[in-house]
Parts: sequence; structure tokens; C-alpha cells
Amino acid sequence: MKKHAVTILLLVIAAGLAVFLWRDRDRVTDGERARREGSVFGAWRGEQLSRVELTLTDESIVLERDLAKDSPWRMVSPRKEPADQASVERLLIALEFAQEARKATPGPELGLDAPRARGTLTMGGLVIRFALGAPSPRPEGSAYMQVDGQAPVVVSKDFAETLLQASDAYRDRTVVPYLSLDLARFESRPKGLPGFTLEHTEARSFRVVGSGVRASRAALDRVWGSLAEMRAEQFPKDVDAEKLLGEPEVVLVMTPKDGSKPTAELALGGSCPGHPAEIVVVRRRPSPLVACAPRTVLPGFRMGADVLVDRGAFTFHADEIEELRLERLHGPDAGAAPRVIEIARRGTGFHLREPDDRDLSTEESDAANDLVAALVEAQAESAKAGDAGTQALEAEVRVTARSGERQQVLELGALSGGAVRAKRVADGAELSFDAHTAALFAPRATAIVPRRVVRDARPVKRVLARCGVPQDIADTGAGFALVEPRGFDVDATAVTQLVDALTRGKIDRWLADRDDGSFGIDPGASGCHLTLGLEGGATITVRLGEVGSHGVYGNVSDGGYVFVAPASFRALAQTLFVSRAYTRVDELVTGLRVETRAGARRVDPVSEGTREALASLSADDVRALGPPPAWAGAPAIKLVVSVARDGGAAQRVISFADVDAGAREARVDGVGATFVVSDKKVERVLGPADAGDGAPDAGLDAAGKRP
Repeated sequence: MKKHAVTILLLVIAAGLAVFLWRDRDRVTDGERARREGSVFGAWRGEQLSRVELTLTDESIVLERDLAKDSPWRMVSPRKEPADQASVERLLIALEFAQEARKATPGPELGLDAPRARGTLTMGGLVIRFALGAPSPRPEGSAYMQVDGQAPVVVSKDFAETLLQASDAYRDRTVVPYLSLDLARFESRPKGLPGFTLEHTEARSFRVVGSGVRASRAALDRVWGSLAEMRAEQFPKDVDAEKLLGEPEVVLVMTPKDGSKPTAELALGGSCPGHPAEIVVVRRRPSPLVACAPRTVLPGFRMGADVLVDRGAFTFHADEIEELRLERLHGPDAGAAPRVIEIARRGTGFHLREPDDRDLSTEESDAANDLVAALVEAQAESAKAGDAGTQALEAEVRVTARSGERQQVLELGALSGGAVRAKRVADGAELSFDAHTAALFAPRATAIVPRRVVRDARPVKRVLARCGVPQDIADTGAGFALVEPRGFDVDATAVTQLVDALTRGKIDRWLADRDDGSFGIDPGASGCHLTLGLEGGATITVRLGEVGSHGVYGNVSDGGYVFVAPASFRALAQTLFVSRAYTRVDELVTGLRVETRAGARRVDPVSEGTREALASLSADDVRALGPPPAWAGAPAIKLVVSVARDGGAAQRVISFADVDAGAREARVDGVGATFVVSDKKVERVLGPADAGDGAPDAGLDAAGKRP
């Protein structure tokens, strides 16, 4: 018997505890009240909370959940529908942590006889009832409250406002009943436009009905993004939904894969009452609903079917591609280009598998990333469904991209009529690429070459520029000097910018291993070209074509590699490298005479502000070399500046043309060049605040302009 004593004792204790808990199931215990001293509610049994009732002046809100099934909260009054779980959770947190601001003295002024809100909390067998009375004068915005007939207290403004929220605060904001993953078919019928229809094919892919071609991932992201954004911002009250909607701007029809589920139909139309930035959304089926959603969702449903058609090679994003293989199957001689290039990601860089087996350098890995991005971004000029009656494609190049277990393949044929036919194996679509885009998919020596035009690290000692005015610039040991044309100081900053662009800057991408004549690059002496002389005697020539929609094409003599670069690249090559400092006066200014077509004035004394403006009068550009233009015979403004030099006094004469597009052409006596200077710089010199006692002539403003 003794050996069972402990067991019997434990059973007795457990039974007693059960009786104790059962007896206290429907009342607040002293222990609970002590632990929650200062809280509005003396007990909180959140795991047992199954029902919340809030009765306001114009509606009764009831929220319930089935604890046995661990189901989410639902609204059962004033309407039966799923509740917004986040909103309910915020309410429960407010209830659990509500604190007494102070005690209140009972009286009719508390408004508890006709409260603004009554509430009931059901937590297992415990039911707590409370009432929210009139506003309290302190703290500001607070309110009186009473729980289960106990002494009244004052609660915070935030808590009172939470209890007074209308039922809309707890309604589910979800308007769209299905996720894109659940759909077999999606239709958009915009008013006055053809619209589009998508059909699910496999995994996350959809086909554009009517084209037989898959929808592009980017376009689908716009459509699905608009659906995700279409959440209820407001719920219009007591309205005729169709009347408020008017003629729909768009009707959406969603057919789920699960045939047991109903087709959904949503209509988007008129402006939401009182909220012009929102539109009315009527969910006609299933579960009719009227809500207001952001107007910004509309563009995603107005696209034409042609915009949705995927004209790219792959659905992968660039950073999703882990392995890439470019393979030439047969075709014309590709010169030094490898037959296969295969790369795979390794850490933050790439490993080359073919034609060599090695890790790529940091610069080469950057080029590999650029290659992957270029292939992902490349767009065909057209895409259509493969036709059994079309001549079979004889592939010359095959490109394979892998992402995890998924593989996508593009096969390209021969160049014909300036275009290259291609087949996207995944959906059998036939694509047509222009020749230059198609060349990106072929294995090339330039495929993973770093994007610097000049990759030789030796210093540049000479630049021969032949893009307009012939210029010869040499490094004299003390810096660059302008050898040709003679008689000019050099703009060393501009020369450095050019050299840095060629040796350190990056082109957009390499296009081909050799120039086949299709890039518009003049190979002759008259074409735009730059020859760089490197330390040790080696030279590199860079030739540039005309600027086009993609930028400027060019090639490099050390292999004939063809590249495309920003249009600014050619503009830099055409720069006149004459110093822009000729127009500024940074010597000691002792006098200034301003001459205009209406007369002249003398600035005496010359203020410090005027001296600073003259010292900042650098040209913004060099327009031309040689004789002065016609306007120089009668300039709009002439500055005659007296300066002090070691050899005595001297004059600097700077003439300006009429202002044009915010700038003026300028000439400096003794300098055979025409410059361009910002008019704001000229106005700083001529401003009335700096004009001393030399007032401008009548009929002219302070800048020498006619009003």
C-alpha cells in the first residue's frame, strides 16, 4: 500500500486543482487581478478568447473564431465574412494592454447610463462586459469606462478610438479571390481596347491567347502586381453597386484551376465617393463585394496582347542564371572565336569551363555578368508560335541557360536579309532578331573581355585626334601640350577625361570580334579615329561611327573588336582641346570698360565681386578655331579689361555675341578661337551691384540686353 501512496497523493492534488480551476473558470481570480493591477481588464485569457462583441450607436460588431479548429477570426455581424486578421489582432492587443489612466468618481456626467459603446469578451467560461462612456476632460481625448459594474475608470484617447471603430475596420481588405498560381485562365476586357487573355501552361508560365506564345515575365509581373495592389481602401456605404460603378473601365474574369471553385468576375469603374484617387471595384462573383481600390491598378489591365508576348530568349532573371553555354554548331568561319563558351557562377564571380578551365578574374567576371544581363535583356523584333508549315530551322548556334534544375534553350539560324531566325525550345516560339542582337548569343572572343576600350596598362604619351579638326597632343613630361594646332594652350582636364574614358571608363558592351562593315564605322583616314601612343612606342587606334539610337559604334585596332558606347563617347572624341581659360581674367584688374551697341560705360572702381566674376569667366566649350565669325565685327557686348602685369599695364579684350539658348559665343583678342560662355557668367560681370559708378546706358538692362 505504501508504494502507491505517492501516486494516490498526486492524483488527489490533481483532482483538487481541477476542481479549483473549474470553480474559477467563470470569474476573475485574485491572482489574475493582482498580476494585472492597473490594467483595465482584471483577467486576460487570450488562448481561450473566442468571441468579441462591440455594440456601437449604429451597428453591432461580432467577431468569432472556432478554438477547436484553430480557425481564423470571422465577422458574423453586421455581415458574415472573413475578418482582416491583422486588424483583429491590433484590437486584441489594445484590449489586453489597456491601462487605467486614473480612477473616476461615479456620476451621470460619465455617460455610462447611455454609453457610446458596449462590449463583451468571451474567454472560455469567463465573460467580461464593459461600457465606454462620455469623453473625459483629462487627459485630453480620454474617456470614462466601466468593467463588470466595478468602479469607473478613465482610459486613453487611443484605446477609446479603437473601441469606437466601425465594422469596416475589421473587414478583410482582400478583393481578388484567387492568387495567380491558382488560375487556369485570366481575361482582361478594358473599355474601348482589345484586352488580353492568358492561359496557364506549366509551372508559373502563361500563354497569350491568340498568339500562341508565352507571356513575358515582366508583363505578367505588371498584371499580377496590379492584382496584388487591388486591396480595399474604403467600403462605400449603402450604395447600388452597379450605379456607382457606371460603365466599367475594365472587367476581369478569373477561372481557377480547381473546377469545383467558381469563376470570379470583377468590374472596375467610377471614382470612389470622396476619394478621387480611388476607383470603385465590384466583385460580382463569388461573394459580391463593393470596395474602393487605388486608381493606379488600371494600367496593368489596359495592355494589349502584343505587349504581353514574350520576345526574350529566357524567362530567368539575370541573377537567377547559374550556368550559361554558348555553342556554335556549324556555320561560317568565326575566326579566332571559340566554338564553345561555358561559364558557371562560383561565389561572387564566375568559373570558365570552356574553352579553358579556370576562374575568371574580377574584371572578367564583371564582363560575364554583363553578358548574362545582355542575353536576358535582348528582345526579338517579333515572336510568333512555331508553325508546322514553316521551314525547319537549321541551328548554327545553341544557347543554354540553367537555373537550378530548370534549363532553357535558344537555337539560332543563319543570317538572312539582315535578320536571324531563332527557336525558343521551351514553347516552340519562333523569334526574329536583328543581326547585331543575334550576334550577342554567338560564342565570341569578346564575350567575357573586360569593357575597357584600351586594356594595355602602359601610360598614354600621345593622342592623335582625327574627329573633325586634326589635333596632336603630347605628354611633354610636365603634362600634356597641344602640338597641333599650334599656338594654343591645352585643356589638360579635357585630355585627361578622354584618356580616362579610353583606359578606365567602360563601354556599354562588346558586340563582335571583328567589323563586318555593318556598324557604319569608316575604316579610312577621313573617318573619326583616335590613335593613342603608349609608353614604349606601341600604338592603338580606336575608330568611331556615327551616333545612332543605341549610342555610337566603334572598333579597336588591336584585334578589331567592335563595341557600342554612349553617344557622349564620340562627343568627347570631337572635343577641341584648346584651353577654356582664355576667356577668364585672373590677373589683377585695374579697370573695366563695357561697350554695347547702344554706347559704353566705365566701371570705376572695380568691385571685388566684379573681379571674382571676371576670374570665373571660363568658357564652357570651344566652338571653332580660325577667323572670327561675322558677329565679331559688331559684338553685342565688349569687355575691355585693364590688368597689371610685371612688365606694366595691359588690356584684355573679350567680345560676346547675342545670347542664344542661355549662352553667348565669345572671342578674345589675339586668340584664334571662338568660345561659348554661359550668359549667367557674363551677367555676373555686368550686374548692377558690381557696376561701380558706371550706370548702364538708357534703353539697356544691366547685361547689355534690349528689354
